[in-house]
Amino acid sequence: MCILFEKTVHYFINKCEPNNYIMFNDELWRIIAKESDGTYKIIRDELLPDRAFDERNHRLTTNNTYCSSPTYGCSVYGRVSGMYTLGSKSGTVTEDSSLAEYLNGEYYNSLNQTAKGQVQIHMYNIGGIQLGQSGSDSITNNLRQEKAYQWTGNIGLPNVTDVLRASTNSSCTSVSAANEEFNVCTINYLLDDMPEDQYYYFTMNGAMSSWDKAPWYVWNIDNQGGLWIFDYLGASAISGVRPVIYLKSTIAIMSGDGTKSNPHH
Repeated sequence: MCILFEKTVHYFINKCEPNNYIMFNDELWRIIAKESDGTYKIIRDELLPDRAFDERNHRLTTNNTYCSSPTYGCSVYGRVSGMYTLGSKSGTVTEDSSLAEYLNGEYYNSLNQTAKGQVQIHMYNIGGIQLGQSGSDSITNNLRQEKAYQWTGNIGLPNVTDVLRASTNSSCTSVSAANEEFNVCTINYLLDDMPEDQYYYFTMNGAMSSWDKAPWYVWNIDNQGGLWIFDYLGASAISGVRPVIYLKSTIAIMSGDGTKSNPHH
């Protein structure tokens, strides 16, 4: 048994497959958490085909001064008001990434009408996490960094802390821990079912290290439990995509026991 439907997620420290499967859009998804506003944060169980996080020259410096090398893309998922700062790098981001545009455009439009009616427009935490600095040494501090900036829309991606908190390994304590030892966050329902040919997928949080301050890095998760600073170089490097949405608080889960064979509805 795993206790999952709380804002702060609790797990037993052993191999545990939480009963958090849910049917959405006639597909299997997983419940990440029930939020304080009553919405359910859910993630698609299977990855979408690989895509670029931000295609080459999608956001030019005329409107996005943080994205200082458009040919390499930019690590900020969506537009923010004012200045966006990560480490010593700061600038404006007035346009969404190409991945955010795809998920909230073409992909959202592909959902069936019932699913569209269940989606809650919601705030997503898109702050970046800097490795090797104070604030990268605990999940609490990682979450604080994520919350530094928000974007509002229909569809996002998992946060770094979603992946960290889904692990039952007591050593999976921070981005730093997951980056230093590739398998420290294994035994994790967000990783366990990934097929070998779907090795990586994006989080929605930018990445920076104390030794490299390039604004085109994003945190990427692999199916061995490692968190990596991913240099995706615009459209020339791609990774898997797992959409995340919030279900409206008015939706009641009426049936199913949350197992893969009998998911919640």
